[in-house]
Amino acid sequence: MLTISDLDLAVAMADRARRRVPAYADFLRRNGIDPGERIDAEAFTQLPVMTKAGYITRYPQPARYWDGRITEAMMWSSTSGSSSGVPTQFGRGALALEQSAAMYDRIFTDSFTSQPRTTLLINCFAMGTWIGGTYTMAGVSELNNRGHRISVATPAIDLDVAVATLAELGPFYDHVVLAGYPPLIKDLLDNTPANLLAMDIKLLLAGEAITEKWRDHVLDLLHRHSEPERICLKYGTADAGLMGYETPKSIAVRRAALDDAALSDELFGPGITAQPTFVRYHPEYRYTECDDEGHLLFTVDSAMPLIRYRINDRGRILDGTQLHEILRTHGHDDLAADVEPHDHFLVLHGRTDIAAIFHSLNVYPANLRPAFEDPAFAADLTGRFVVEVLESEQHHQTLHIRAELAKNTSAEAGLARALRDRCHESLVSTNSEFRALSASLGKAARPTVSLYEYHSAGFGSGAKDVYIRGAAR
Repeated sequence: MLTISDLDLAVAMADRARRRVPAYADFLRRNGIDPGERIDAEAFTQLPVMTKAGYITRYPQPARYWDGRITEAMMWSSTSGSSSGVPTQFGRGALALEQSAAMYDRIFTDSFTSQPRTTLLINCFAMGTWIGGTYTMAGVSELNNRGHRISVATPAIDLDVAVATLAELGPFYDHVVLAGYPPLIKDLLDNTPANLLAMDIKLLLAGEAITEKWRDHVLDLLHRHSEPERICLKYGTADAGLMGYETPKSIAVRRAALDDAALSDELFGPGITAQPTFVRYHPEYRYTECDDEGHLLFTVDSAMPLIRYRINDRGRILDGTQLHEILRTHGHDDLAADVEPHDHFLVLHGRTDIAAIFHSLNVYPANLRPAFEDPAFAADLTGRFVVEVLESEQHHQTLHIRAELAKNTSAEAGLARALRDRCHESLVSTNSEFRALSASLGKAARPTVSLYEYHSAGFGSGAKDVYIRGAAR
């Protein structure tokens, strides 16, 4: 069960915020709550839910920080915004870095058994303002003050440099951790010579969900068939930082649910079509609730405090006692015995935002609208389109765009190719993350296009157009 101390920490932080964060005081007032009144545990559950649109973008930057002092932030990172893709900057302070390091300590100790061995982390997350690369580098580097012996190299998303780094530096270390977005790490391994794959390699992933089939495929590439804990997926956002991470026990439970439909139904929900991510989290760092619609709400003490903040991830919260009972009920006594009462887990079903996730970056409908609004296509297309991410049996991703032809129009020779090129131009010009990805991957980042007759293949079948298919974290 959640301890009183976890709730007390969240309540105390919210009470400080109503007095010391100008934006939060106004936010409470606008929602009918007197910011002059003390917030206790009962009042906390009635506090209004924060969202990016309703809080982050409504108030100026300084007003969202403690005492209006924006310069207290030690690190800045950005995220693409809702349906527009416009970046928003998020600042973090010393406490956020300390908590991040504590969670990385658990990952490198429990999953990668890094102590007392020497570790080379090859950080293939995007650098610059994006949280993936900079936050990972800062958090992992701090582990050297916690007894680890870790060196960090930062080739970012340049695959050639990453392979060269592995070849040049990897042999000098006891083991290597490759960190990055799942599709990029898969591409990296596919392009790494067999002799380098023979090293002791672990993977630290983030940005999107992986399947156990994907995990097994990558383990085969590494010739480590029976070591699923060698691959650790972490859950984080630019808004709230590192939120949770896989552990050997969470991976074992997830894999057991693949072969036990009854366990899967009780743990993840009946009739799921895609197995959710299952991670450990720390309520003392990220106090977490679940609202009536299944959205996760996070309370995070940082330079910019977040209180009952909804990122639009849907999921479920489980404590160790609940998970132990579920496993025992379904006959998994061996797994149940390994679960401690103080453990806490998140079931993540994915985002409800309208964004397709391609190589762990968000592709929004707005990124493609310039192409479909181009007069060159006005006579041939309705302007309705669907973006989806296809995955091959080898787990390579393709960004695919389905477009609807205008009424009484047939696909002329070269139309699909011309639209594909225009869509690529539009993505590069409107999405900075895609621009960086395209520069790195080249042709592999280019979308494919298929054309469909008017009101066929689901087009025009509903009152509201659907632009994204299969968007999930």
